[in-house]
Amino acid sequence: MKQIIIAMVSLFTISQTVAAQVSADSMKSLKDQKEVLKIQDRINENKIKVAKFENTIAETSKNQANAAKEAQQSANANNDAALDLSNDAQNGKLAKKASKRARQAEKDASSARRNNDKMEKLNSRIADLKKKIAEDEQKLSAMGVMPAPMPM
Repeated sequence: MKQIIIAMVSLFTISQTVAAQVSADSMKSLKDQKEVLKIQDRINENKIKVAKFENTIAETSKNQANAAKEAQQSANANNDAALDLSNDAQNGKLAKKASKRARQAEKDASSARRNNDKMEKLNSRIADLKKKIAEDEQKLSAMGVMPAPMPM
């Protein structure tokens, strides 16, 4: 009887140790799966952002070209008004016209610079997001998970 009790107690402690080991392995596995899901979610969110930004490139580029064209036209009109004024420096109408054209040229040049900055910022954001996507995909492959291919 004593041997049976000792055998049962030792079997119970062995089973507890094995159960604790299985539980620790299960927890590690679940934590790894959770990390993989977080990374995959982050990759998908960044891919969506890249797609949205790439969809706005055409419109931003068009705005940039229009602003540059308007700035050049305003600069040319300002130059013409300045030449007219230089021929008749005492004419008040020509002076006012030249002043207005100069202000318009300044506004249009400023608008063109802002559009250039928007385009540069957009391209920079896209490059940063693609870099983050590549880093996260590399993390996934290091974990033994194949990342989904990026649609072009």
